[in-house]
Amino acid sequence: MLQSLKSELKTLGYVFQLFKNRGKLFYISLALELITSLFPVATGLVIKVVFDQYAKGPINNPVSSIICLFLGLLMGRILFVFFNSYFNTKSRFLLSADIRLNLIQAILDKPGAESLNLATGDALNRIKEDAGQIEDFAYSAVMAVMTSFVLTVIAIGILCTINLKMTLLIFMPIMGMVYIMERSGRRVSKYRLANRSATGNVSSAIGEMFTNIQSIQVNGAEENVLKHLKHLNQVRAKSATQDNVFSQILGTLYENLFNIGTGMILIFMALFYKENAFSLGDFVIFTYYMNFVSFFIMFSGNAFTRYKQIRVSFEHLCQLHESIDEQLITKPSDLGKLKPINPISAEPLETLSVKGLKYTYPNGQSEVGPLNFKLEAGSLTVVAGRIGSGKSTLLKVISGLLEATEGTVYWNEVALTNLSETMTPPRIAYTPQLPKFFSASLKENLCLGLEATSEQMKRAVHSAVLEPDITGFSEGLDSPIGTNGIKLSGGQQLRLAVGRMFIREASLYAFDDIASALDVETQNLMWDRILEKRSGTYLAVSNQKRLLQEADQILLLKDGKLEAVGSLETLLATSEEMQLIYAG
Repeated sequence: MLQSLKSELKTLGYVFQLFKNRGKLFYISLALELITSLFPVATGLVIKVVFDQYAKGPINNPVSSIICLFLGLLMGRILFVFFNSYFNTKSRFLLSADIRLNLIQAILDKPGAESLNLATGDALNRIKEDAGQIEDFAYSAVMAVMTSFVLTVIAIGILCTINLKMTLLIFMPIMGMVYIMERSGRRVSKYRLANRSATGNVSSAIGEMFTNIQSIQVNGAEENVLKHLKHLNQVRAKSATQDNVFSQILGTLYENLFNIGTGMILIFMALFYKENAFSLGDFVIFTYYMNFVSFFIMFSGNAFTRYKQIRVSFEHLCQLHESIDEQLITKPSDLGKLKPINPISAEPLETLSVKGLKYTYPNGQSEVGPLNFKLEAGSLTVVAGRIGSGKSTLLKVISGLLEATEGTVYWNEVALTNLSETMTPPRIAYTPQLPKFFSASLKENLCLGLEATSEQMKRAVHSAVLEPDITGFSEGLDSPIGTNGIKLSGGQQLRLAVGRMFIREASLYAFDDIASALDVETQNLMWDRILEKRSGTYLAVSNQKRLLQEADQILLLKDGKLEAVGSLETLLATSEEMQLIYAG
């Protein structure tokens, strides 16, 4: 039973860890909230004195003093409410910002080719909504329960000094609340999980719909896509209705439970008052302080309902990626100071050695490697092989976009660790088969924040044969390219990615079959310019005859294994696989 209780309270521990991360702000907010909530207690005592004095006769009523006291309490509370609002707002927004920053940092830390477990729309929705749910629970529900608990304890302590038996009756509604909480817990979690999942499905569908507009139009699938979206929204509407209605029912039960209990208690109070066991002031303060118990019951019931819901929120955020868990989400973060992604300053490449390098695919049924080879500075190495032989995977592992299962990469005979951080410019620059772009200008997508010189820009544009395209755009390099480069052709996108690679002036340039979207003339011109000066070391995935002929060495892959290494002439003479590939 103790183990079960620990498991139940684990999520609350994560919330308090978030409080601890911003300890100073949290304690200030809590103190201000407590002080603000104590003003009604003082007001209740003043009201008791007023009615007790009134019962003795009008002559004993110090009206002016009481008015001044009430005004003083009112002004004091207004002042503390102002400061409380400021610190509470600042605290809660920093709490959710810490969660989101930890999630973003975790995503940036993982190898670039490892996709998230969810569609982009669903992932963004979770980072926004679930983090917001946790923040709201922490500073609305938990803070309200903590302050109302202190207020209730003080109020009950005062009431016990007036009449202990009547005070004990106040706990009747609390017992009813505990029973309802116990019976409703699982259903709260079930409805919230269904609601969040349905919302995520809708967000994913909308994101994918906008990403694949062309495919939808070409295949005449508009009606089917809209039907699917409508169905998802209907499921979402049903789930949201169940979630919200059940939460409202519980809230109403807690409120009415207290109202019924209050009615019964008031009947007993009236009987006590009739027997002269109560003064008029006692009767009034009991009635007034009952509200504090009411707030505690309502806040506790609401917090319990939302506690079940934010357990789902934590689970949703952990599903973004295998590397994300509750400890990572709630760890202290340095807001505004993301860890540098590219802190390296590498010495020029002399040799790149790969020893025992292996990558196992997530399905566990296929792998690439183990591979052993060496690249010399200034050389052109071509990775050749059939489709599915592991060529692109090899480049992604070397570039740190996929995490190697085994093996080591050596830079000038020095072993590299954490390739996702160490194999970046100025060590290596990489162009994938399907490059990604931002909704910005040509220049901004070339530089990606790099303050390039005019010489660097000129070299990148020239190497990627981008001059005709830039001339054809009305705004030149400042021309917008649309969402993910939608205004560019496939060939223009690939050449823009090549230009983006060369503007970084790396020691090693990796090309993943970039000729697939280029015509022969443009392809030959680009490689003429790239190989003209040999200003770096080149590693290219390709089965194109031109590159195979230019290569200093060819790495021939077959079924994920290194079939052979050597020049084109040697491999054509010794390898049947190379003969088949060269023959097309």
